[in-house]
Amino acid sequence: MKRLSRKERQLRINANMLKVKGYKHDFNCVKFSTQNSKEHELKKAEACLDAQHKGFDFLTEVEFKQGGRADIYLPEVDYVVEILHTESEKSFDNKDYPVKRKLKFRTDEVINL
Repeated sequence: MKRLSRKERQLRINANMLKVKGYKHDFNCVKFSTQNSKEHELKKAEACLDAQHKGFDFLTEVEFKQGGRADIYLPEVDYVVEILHTESEKSFDNKDYPVKRKLKFRTDEVINL
């Protein structure tokens, strides 16, 4: 991918943030949910760390205006990342997000965004 200037990156982020519902713009902060397993939450944190090491801003537990809640959203590239622990592949496949790409990782897999 071509290296973008910070201004170009911010323009992409701003455009994609229009899809997000009522978010307080706390970028690069991992939100944990007690409804998820410890394994799920630790893998989510690992994925966020990987995103940050690769230079991406991220949001967690994002709700979209068109419906759906994503574990992680990378607004610059318009990707959703879902962590699967007890969730089935079919359940993941049925999720519909208004994004370019959906990535999934099981809690026992290595994260590589």
